[in-house]
Amino acid sequence: MSVVRNDYYNPLDIKTLENPYPIYDQLRTKRPVFFHEGMKSWVLSRYSDCKEVLANNDAYAMDLRRIGKDVPRVSQNLQSLDPPDNKGLRSLILQANSKKDKKKFESNTREFIDKMFFEVRDADEFDFMRRISAPLSLRITCELLGVPEPDLFSYLRISDDIAHQMDGGLNPDYLEPGNEARKKLNIIVEQWFSSQSEDEGIIHYLRNNREKANVPEHYVRNSAAVMFNASFGTLYAALGNVIKAIIENPWILDELKGANDKLYTSAANELVRYDGPAQGTSRFAVEDTTINGVKVNRGDIVLTLLAAANRDPEKFYKPHNIILDRQNNSHLGFGWGPHVCIGGRVGQIVIKELIKSLQELPPIKITRTPERRYTATVRCIDVLPLTLKA
Repeated sequence: MSVVRNDYYNPLDIKTLENPYPIYDQLRTKRPVFFHEGMKSWVLSRYSDCKEVLANNDAYAMDLRRIGKDVPRVSQNLQSLDPPDNKGLRSLILQANSKKDKKKFESNTREFIDKMFFEVRDADEFDFMRRISAPLSLRITCELLGVPEPDLFSYLRISDDIAHQMDGGLNPDYLEPGNEARKKLNIIVEQWFSSQSEDEGIIHYLRNNREKANVPEHYVRNSAAVMFNASFGTLYAALGNVIKAIIENPWILDELKGANDKLYTSAANELVRYDGPAQGTSRFAVEDTTINGVKVNRGDIVLTLLAAANRDPEKFYKPHNIILDRQNNSHLGFGWGPHVCIGGRVGQIVIKELIKSLQELPPIKITRTPERRYTATVRCIDVLPLTLKA
């Protein structure tokens, strides 16, 4: 067994948080499949290996019951179900998502982005994460689900604790605050489902059609909570990464001037591949197997490093470059296979509208060194100080 100690690959190391891609390159070349002592899991970094694990539902599970373990009631949701058990619930959520008017959604998104930038146009400095990314991510998420907006800064704390909990295998101190945050989120969701509001959105659709999910009702409510936090947290992190990449590569806006919608969509997709928020996701081996010649036992955790796979030169031409019209860009930034992210297309639309809004603004500049949030599973900037002033 190839075992790697925490000091060789520590996802929470400050240098790794700032720029994980050099260590990902080393892992793909020298240790593409290894057992990480701290995380108690196999770690994969090559695109082909990661995609195979995500796509092969027969051999790799998210549902712990398939390896003989219980799933606590609070964790029973769409993510904890594998095919075919997740078919009804996943289809119901996709149906609810399809009810949205795409053009109206795009227009509302752009209008809100423009409004927020207008409010900071004269600021010597503003924090993009708190002033733009957080309220935008909350507005988008609440509009999709058709629910009232919770207090922004209270929800930021909830989301932050849940993001830290994803790194509980690296730091057990993150586990309990994360559990408390999830309880607070569940209370918010319970209020939505008990409400008689007729607002159009996913919650309204789920509330009126939940019997079609073919699962106990608490699965539907728990899935709504997971969906809400995943939408907010992923967007919040992605928008910070995207705007930082654009500021550091000002040619992007020049190249997109006058471009058609297809190129904007391609650019949004490419920026997620280049520096997306999702760094990794795990599965459990359903049976004894081998990955790249390495034996993996039934029940072992297998961590796919999505961000490492997305810069694999065996899959992507010039993987460390941003290529706005990259062809066949089947990256893993939204996952892959039966658990691929339902909201990936929404994320692309929001990123696309953000880029279009930037085209109408004075050059945006970083005023001082940004600060990274101390989370590894979700790559996110904590403070991004910017200005629109000359």
